[in-house]
Order: sequence, then C-alpha cells, then structure tokens
Amino acid sequence: MGLFWQHNGKNFAAEFKYGDAPRRSKAMTAALNDLKLDHFWIIYPGAQSYPVGEKIIVQSISEIQSIFI
Repeated sequence: MGLFWQHNGKNFAAEFKYGDAPRRSKAMTAALNDLKLDHFWIIYPGAQSYPVGEKIIVQSISEIQSIFI
C-alpha cells in the first residue's frame, strides 16, 4: 500500500511493508523519477530506521512521527 502527498511544493511518498527487512525496489526507483519525489519512506514494524538510497529511508513505525515534524 502506498501514500503520496505534496507539502510546500515538494512531493513525498510512503509505502507500508510488513517484512522485517524491506529493501529498495525497481518500483520505488520508478516512483522517485516519475513522480519527482523529494523523499520516499518505507514504513515497517521493525525497530531500526536506516537509509537504502539517497532519497529513500526505511522508517520504523515507532518513529513515524519524525516524518511529520
């Protein structure tokens, strides 16, 4: 499942995954380019947040509030 939004003239997206170690996919790279995204988050139930690309971060759902602050 994915979510797209715009804020202050920038494009953002998030995708929700259930697995413990989500990775960057070809579809995410296509979305970054096609939608001209400034940032893409992969939200998952794990404890650690980590980058998987220049504009892509795997974000722990427990830290999701940091996206909106």
